[in-house]
Amino acid sequence: MMEWKIVAIENKQSLAIDPSNFTFYHTGSPQKSATGFRLEVKVNQSGYLYIVNQDANGDYEVIFPSSLINKGKNQVIKNQVITIPESSNANISDETACLHFEGESGTDTFFLIFSRDQIESLQAAAQVEYLPISQAILEKVKASTNQKLIRKQNLKEKNLTRVINNNRNDNSDLLEAILIKHTDKL
Repeated sequence: MMEWKIVAIENKQSLAIDPSNFTFYHTGSPQKSATGFRLEVKVNQSGYLYIVNQDANGDYEVIFPSSLINKGKNQVIKNQVITIPESSNANISDETACLHFEGESGTDTFFLIFSRDQIESLQAAAQVEYLPISQAILEKVKASTNQKLIRKQNLKEKNLTRVINNNRNDNSDLLEAILIKHTDKL
């Protein structure tokens, strides 16, 4: 099982949001809404977490593991919350510790990948900060999972999504895609 949420940061306030009903504004635009966000991920078993971003232009990049988060380690333990980006202090509303959008308006896709074992192709790509990867690497990872996902909204915590692999023959890998819209226009 994996749980994730998107936390929008605006005017030093944080709010968990449903990304399917929300549009972020680019940094520097005359926005009426949030420009930055954090991604929080938790899994119910120990293993390895990878996060790949496909930007609005279709380019892929491994954003976790990163030397800037969790001391560069992507090995996670049961129920550990990983926050992207990691805030250097306890102020969860610190607007400097956020992901921001720039460039073309569009939709970015964040792929959350959890495995009990390291995925060598993603591990190698993550050794260099902000190294673009090919779509073929992600497609190979997708093809290797035989997941049958069930998505549930957590009733106790608003805008927290729980993802469960219901395939009893392959319950170790999870791959979840989160689409986030962004624009530089009002």
